[in-house]
Amino acid sequence: MSWTIKSLLALILLTLLFFGCGRDKANVIVDDTENPSFQEFIQSIPNKSLPLELDCGLPDGTDFSDDFKRFYKYIPKRTDRIFGTINSSSDNYKLIIYGQTGDDIYPIVFSYSNEGIVKDSLSLILHGCGAADAYQIPHSFVSISSNLTFTLTDTTRLIHIPEEAESGNDYIIDSLRISRVIIKVDQNGKFVKQ
Repeated sequence: MSWTIKSLLALILLTLLFFGCGRDKANVIVDDTENPSFQEFIQSIPNKSLPLELDCGLPDGTDFSDDFKRFYKYIPKRTDRIFGTINSSSDNYKLIIYGQTGDDIYPIVFSYSNEGIVKDSLSLILHGCGAADAYQIPHSFVSISSNLTFTLTDTTRLIHIPEEAESGNDYIIDSLRISRVIIKVDQNGKFVKQ
């Protein structure tokens, strides 16, 4: 073998050894000292003051769940935003509002035990606001009072657009459909319809 080929083979062998090719993964040491507590997670999330009102979802500036990667075990998989915590007068549970991105950022509140185990969850939008068309205009609104009463209100304007209309904004309301659901949080952190 020529000197160049021997040098090349030696370089490849050293590279393979250096990058651990063939290394038994059982011998790899994993640093698991970073195991954040649920209380650390709660303290890292912005706290939202009550009363709170949300109109057609969460605001665009809501934090991404990826910003809280070290707390992934506490973040529900179906969510991609974290809006904030809301205080309760009970020491039995903690409340966190997350968001799920769709036409809007749909808010979902989760109730947790003090150890970070999900007790219950509640979608805060009855029907999304993104389904407006030439026949209906939906709108959703949620109000969370200081005593943790969640009032979910959904309105749908059933409309038609006259032939002589100059734009889609020149519609006539044929009827209005209003749905309202009131939910409270019990002493165990469960959401109960009133």
